[in-house]
Amino acid sequence: MTLLLSVKGSSGSEEERSRLTMLPVSIEAVLTNSRGKEVCTATGRPADSNEDGIWVLMSGGDAAYWHWQCNQVQIHSNESYDLLIRVVTAAQSEQKVVVTPIFSGGGLELP
Repeated sequence: MTLLLSVKGSSGSEEERSRLTMLPVSIEAVLTNSRGKEVCTATGRPADSNEDGIWVLMSGGDAAYWHWQCNQVQIHSNESYDLLIRVVTAAQSEQKVVVTPIFSGGGLELP
């Protein structure tokens, strides 16, 4: 599964892309299983590139961010998890962006 931060009210248009990749903010996400073990930890700022310290803005469709450290995470249906998302740093900005965490993928994939 991949943790996505879906941007509320976004159309995913090219006009929005520059605004959503230049946000003056740093986001941290920590997913922990029921035994207290960290399953994934991701920290970074929004941008267009896939590198360490970056929440990558997905192309096409609805806008959402993903981070390589919370991509292809093993989740088990018989276990509970805690997800903590926080803004670590934020500069003054008139832009408001609301994100909703969602998990994508992870279905049964047969050859």
